Amino acid sequence: MVISSLRFNEQEVLGQRGGVEAYREHGSTFGIPLLYPWANRLGGWGYTFGSKEVVLDPENPLIHIDAGSGNPIHGVLAASPHWTVVSSTSEAISAELDWAAVPEYMAVFPFAHKLTMDISLGEVALGVKLTVTPTGEDHVPISFGFHPYLSIPGSERNSWLLAMPVDGGMHNGRLEDSQFDTPFNELTGRPPTFHISDPRIRLSVALTAGYRVAQVYSPRGTDFICFEPMTAPIDALRTGRGLRAVGPGTSFTAEFSLGVV
Repeated sequence: MVISSLRFNEQEVLGQRGGVEAYREHGSTFGIPLLYPWANRLGGWGYTFGSKEVVLDPENPLIHIDAGSGNPIHGVLAASPHWTVVSSTSEAISAELDWAAVPEYMAVFPFAHKLTMDISLGEVALGVKLTVTPTGEDHVPISFGFHPYLSIPGSERNSWLLAMPVDGGMHNGRLEDSQFDTPFNELTGRPPTFHISDPRIRLSVALTAGYRVAQVYSPRGTDFICFEPMTAPIDALRTGRGLRAVGPGTSFTAEFSLGVV
């Protein structure tokens, strides 16, 4: 359930990096991957939620390790084979994953639940919705996100115009040689919407429901920028700061859209 390609006027606007093969073989992210059950980095190899204390195994092949910190990053669902397609048309797809049915997933995140991902393609926007529904007696902590790699084809990164709904207003300017690996925990706008553009194309990521914070990622010298919708701040599973949970008998839905004009 990685979104591998999005084209506008026959031009690719998602960063491909290593593409499908690298994603499948060693989890190298590209396109728009889901970061689940945690987005970005954890601050260590364990966390506690409610009465459950979880110790993660650095040797677990499902867990990706951040080269800089040596800690877990981006969750465990890269190239997961456990999704089941519920419905599919030329403009929409819905798929489910029964988390509790996969023992290796329960070992790193021991909370029974079902994931439902709904992706829809409109005339000028792609909608991405993820719903978490508990299937057991435990509350399920919510700390996931997505990682859209955006790229404007046929133009230099230095010329891209950037607009971000942060710090109580819009931050505007050229990307130029700036680099970002930056959390933004105070967003503005209804919905908060990030933009990158050149004179021909404008890409926007709108956090339409459920996402309270975002990470912006664009290392110097790359040809992409990521506006990452996140349901909780980085390391919320460990710190508890900004962490929400969904209880039995209810569900939690988060949604964002990627617009291209």
